[in-house]
Amino acid sequence: MVEYRAGSPSLLTLLDVSKLLIFLGDSFRRGDDDEIEGLAVPYSEVVEILQAFCKARTIPAKLVIEEQIPGESASPDDREGEESEY
Repeated sequence: MVEYRAGSPSLLTLLDVSKLLIFLGDSFRRGDDDEIEGLAVPYSEVVEILQAFCKARTIPAKLVIEEQIPGESASPDDREGEESEY
């Protein structure tokens, strides 16, 4: 269980990392019950949030981020011959 505080009373909840990541990165919209279903946080900021949770041990995992090599393109279209395992 993780206790959250965001300027309001504490909320004690289980941390579901996959749902958190989807909520943060999904398009901003409201559901039928007027609940917010996504925050449209940019990818780089989602990574920073995930990194902060790992550093604070809120998420008990080691986060390894691949650094871009200066001069190397980050675009998959520019990396001919490389294939993803997915």
